[in-house]
Amino acid sequence: MLSNLPPGVTGNEYAIGGAEREWDEERECPHCGVTQVLHHEAHREFTTGIEAWCYDDDCEGRFGFDVEPDEPDYETDDEPE
Repeated sequence: MLSNLPPGVTGNEYAIGGAEREWDEERECPHCGVTQVLHHEAHREFTTGIEAWCYDDDCEGRFGFDVEPDEPDYETDDEPE
């Protein structure tokens, strides 16, 4: 397969490049039900585009969970088709 990318570049490097956006927001954790600051990250490879983590060590949400974006126009896939 021909590619215009340099040798060794796959085109999937965004996956290891880190989050597109990161922020902390006070919300209710769906796992423990406590309203607290949750850490959010937007990544292209996440199912909904956004994943959050609960800071409570006893909560299963500390391992991360998908979050539906509040912004209806937020698109995680802005690549041209």
